[in-house]
Amino acid sequence: MTSIKSQATDGRALARTAASRADSRRADSFTVGLGMATRTVCGAVLIAGLLAGSPSAAQTPAPDALPSSTVRMLQHSLMQGGYAVDAADGVWGPKTAAALREFQRVKGLQPTGRPDPQTLTALGVPSGPGATGDRMPQVRSRTPADLGTATIRAIQQALDKQGLQAGPVDGVWGERTVSAIGNLQRARGMPASGELDAHTLAVLGFLPAAAERTAPRRPGQALGPADLDPAAIRMIQQSLGQRGFLSGTADGVWGDNTVGAMRAFQRAQGMEPSGEPDVHTLAALGLLPGAPAAPAVVRQPR
Repeated sequence: MTSIKSQATDGRALARTAASRADSRRADSFTVGLGMATRTVCGAVLIAGLLAGSPSAAQTPAPDALPSSTVRMLQHSLMQGGYAVDAADGVWGPKTAAALREFQRVKGLQPTGRPDPQTLTALGVPSGPGATGDRMPQVRSRTPADLGTATIRAIQQALDKQGLQAGPVDGVWGERTVSAIGNLQRARGMPASGELDAHTLAVLGFLPAAAERTAPRRPGQALGPADLDPAAIRMIQQSLGQRGFLSGTADGVWGDNTVGAMRAFQRAQGMEPSGEPDVHTLAALGLLPGAPAAPAVVRQPR
């Protein structure tokens, strides 16, 4: 009997010892796991701190977060340097990123394709909050009188050559000039708005126009820029290119790149960015008599 009790006591002791060892092992495992987790968290915090302190991460905004005026200036500067950007339209896209990456390679910068402060400085583009807010002129409405005396006089002379009575050729925009333009448009089957659009200017001889393109279609049918003669479109594209707003070949096709370049140019001139080649835009592009000539664009060596 005593032997049985002794064996039971020894068994309980052995069980307690085994349980104690198991608890010790669990505690050790927990300590090791906690240590590893702590090291992992500390490492992640350290990496995050290093990234947060990096000038690139802290100061470089996402390209699509840049103001459109900054993107336009960046694109304009790239185009002046001979890099392949379709238009200075203020819209960030793959071509702008690729051109920026190439610029960075040439300049010995990190070729990230992102507009970091160092790259913007190399391009001559101001960075930082509000840096470009005052660079774009405010949009203001324009009237025909804003065309200038020399341009209005040339329009009146062209109307007279068409046999229309525009009144005295005095360079003053008045009702008789508006009426003569409306009569010309009506005779050509165009909407008789009395306002000068690219097609009316082509009829007056200021832009190239093939005979079939100025012939009436349906009475009052409106024509868009894509209906212009290819030679006229090429003139517009060349003028946009000379001013650094359009790159590539002037192909005489009115497409998205030309529209984007036209809008960017209009914004830069403080005009409504319609993308349409209205008389004020064509005058600002130097395509009408008395209009300013295109400034020289100096392309940087690559």
